[in-house]
Amino acid sequence: MLRHLLTIATRNLLKHFNYSLLNIIGLAIGISSFLFILIYVSDELKYDRFHENHKQIYRMNRLYDSNDINEDAATVSFPFGPALAEDYPDMIKSVVRFFDFQVSEMLFENMEDTTDVIKFNEEWFYLADSAVFQMFTFPLLEGDPESALDRPNCIVLTESSAKKYFGDEPAIGKTLRMEEQIVFEVTGIMEDLPEQSHFKIDMLGSLSTFRALQRGQFPQTWIWNPCWTYVQLQENITKEQLEAQLPDFHLRQYADFKDQKITLYMQALSDIHLQSHHEYEMHPNGKLSYIKILSLIGVFVLILACINFMNLATASSSGRGREIGMKKVAGARRRQLRLQFLGESLIITLFAIVLSAIIIELLLPAFNNFTGKSIDPGIVINPLSLAVGLVLLLVVGLLSGSYPAFFLSRLDTSHLKGTLSMGAGKGLARKVLVVVQFLISVALIIGTITAFSQLNYLRKADLGFDRDQVILIPTKFNTALHFDRFSEELKKHNQVVAVTGMEDILGANHNTRSVVVEGMFEDQAFWYPAFLVRYDFIETFKIPVVEGRAFSRDFPSDTSEAIMLNESMVRHLGWTNEEAIGKAVRMDGNERVIGVFADFNALSLHKPAGNFILDMLENPFGAAALTRYMAVKVNTDDYNEVLDYIQVVWDDISPTRPFEYSFLDEELNALYKDENSFSKLSIILTILAIVIACLGIIGLTSFMVERKTKEISVRRVHGATVSNVNTMLSKEFLWLIMIANLISWPLAWFGINSWLENFSKHIDMQWYLFLVSALVTVFITVSITSIHAFRATKMNPADTLKYE
Repeated sequence: MLRHLLTIATRNLLKHFNYSLLNIIGLAIGISSFLFILIYVSDELKYDRFHENHKQIYRMNRLYDSNDINEDAATVSFPFGPALAEDYPDMIKSVVRFFDFQVSEMLFENMEDTTDVIKFNEEWFYLADSAVFQMFTFPLLEGDPESALDRPNCIVLTESSAKKYFGDEPAIGKTLRMEEQIVFEVTGIMEDLPEQSHFKIDMLGSLSTFRALQRGQFPQTWIWNPCWTYVQLQENITKEQLEAQLPDFHLRQYADFKDQKITLYMQALSDIHLQSHHEYEMHPNGKLSYIKILSLIGVFVLILACINFMNLATASSSGRGREIGMKKVAGARRRQLRLQFLGESLIITLFAIVLSAIIIELLLPAFNNFTGKSIDPGIVINPLSLAVGLVLLLVVGLLSGSYPAFFLSRLDTSHLKGTLSMGAGKGLARKVLVVVQFLISVALIIGTITAFSQLNYLRKADLGFDRDQVILIPTKFNTALHFDRFSEELKKHNQVVAVTGMEDILGANHNTRSVVVEGMFEDQAFWYPAFLVRYDFIETFKIPVVEGRAFSRDFPSDTSEAIMLNESMVRHLGWTNEEAIGKAVRMDGNERVIGVFADFNALSLHKPAGNFILDMLENPFGAAALTRYMAVKVNTDDYNEVLDYIQVVWDDISPTRPFEYSFLDEELNALYKDENSFSKLSIILTILAIVIACLGIIGLTSFMVERKTKEISVRRVHGATVSNVNTMLSKEFLWLIMIANLISWPLAWFGINSWLENFSKHIDMQWYLFLVSALVTVFITVSITSIHAFRATKMNPADTLKYE
């Protein structure tokens, strides 16, 4: 019987080949889109789950929420981890801290051949506790995981880093010099980290190296929080059990800050990549909300393809009334007819899945390049993918074929006398499906245009400072010691407008620092967001000074006696701009306020601008240590000449260090990497959704023309034009499309506004977006029906009516 059902189903598919092809293409597009999203989402959800102990590993976070300051940090202090393990040994199995010297990169050199030194600036270098290889699954190819980092000046390289410095020669026992001062011995080679890791590590040094640099003792302050600290819980100990102890731990250890609100909490290792957006992250993470939205869009596109199948199947049933009637006369039962139609659906779905697999294999390299993933070729033939394909075959095949099967199997023998009439009542379900199809398409069109517009707005939004034509140069202590000389040399070039130094990338990161404010608990320090800068900072970034003045070389005491506040900080302290001038706000000396500057966004636009301080350091060594970037403002669009000049000056002042640079606007745009990927994927999925909807309209219009061939011929005999025929064909769709738009608009408005609230600055929803969505869907429909109307009117009425 199964063979008979398959034979009949195949014959019917071949008989209606064009419509079967439309169904297969539509389903293939929907399934391919869904599977690409599934691949992307499953890869995102795999982050950090390769660690054998991932269910027991948590990162410790600290929220400082006092005095209108909300610093939610991914880091804690040096003594935090060991003290926690000591206080709760029955709960904590081990603690591992990571520390990066709070710099963006480190210079490493292989000095074996002094005539050909191999040197690189390393961005992903960390110091770590010796238990790192016991807590995390970082397999060592060479070396002993127990002792690889158990003493100062030891370093473990990834396999690719070892090849970069030593080629194919053995690296164990050899040395690398860091920052032209500290020599590390290579004690281990570990596998390169998987892509699905929130850690990005090329080198791991022993944390005891830093202790040795600090004269045998780690910093003992509890408020400076430079360490990413992870704890592994004992078996059968839950996160909630340890978190319940943290308030008491805070009261004991943070004695000097018990009057300020500090909350300690834990975050699961596997949650960090998608659910951690704290300050001082190792690097920006993904967003779970975007994963959910993309998953929803993928499901919607698949539903659109299924709706297409249902619509085309029920529409084509107008020619199958005689077939069904004959089968019932011959004794066919309703169950058998259902199986036949479901079999046809499964065959179409099977062909669509095979075509989808081919599409995925062909487009996978482009997908990897587009998303930054490294999905292995051949993914469609692994056991998990085959299982997913089987589930899709059953779900999509049965879902798509269920309505046609139940609808057609209900027909009786009265349809033996002719074709099936699709009256208004019988076409109601199909009309509802068309409305749902275009409702989803309209929402996607509005959402995609809004997401793209918001991304462009983020790239061009007024941040309160000038980010254009600013070259950033990472610096280190030895180079920053010569900042004044470097600055003067650069300003000799006629295209260099200004040069300044700062502790981090403006608009991307900042620090918080201890401040004592006049008239506000002068015996107690509070912590505020602050930026340590060099002269000409205000001028380089064109930050408006609304009261007082900026730091100036005309006032040499500014390095020790001057400080600047933004307008929000002044209001927070209860002063007017005028009253703030001359007030004592001490951070590193005897500073008083010399100027008030306009608010600017010190972080990404995911967070609003708030209180902010600018200060300078008097000690030249301290200033050099905290000048991590030089910013060069230029007045040219041809950067090559300026960059060549900067490199000449750099090589003269710092000949042993590689010259590297970036552009501020590009660094800030990188903060919105997730929005950029989300926008691109949304555009592609929306286009595919529209294509699927178009295929549906093409199929339905074709059936309509086929069913109304005689009517169209009679109208042509009586003088009907192409326009008249097009109006007849399109009016049935146009009112359905307008209903879809009217339902979709409020849903899209609510959903998109909720998403925009995630940004401190965002575009407003524009009324024309809703008009555009309506015009696009109407234009597509009218275009398709016009083509069919034109073809229908070209038929000779005599050929159509000669048997009437």
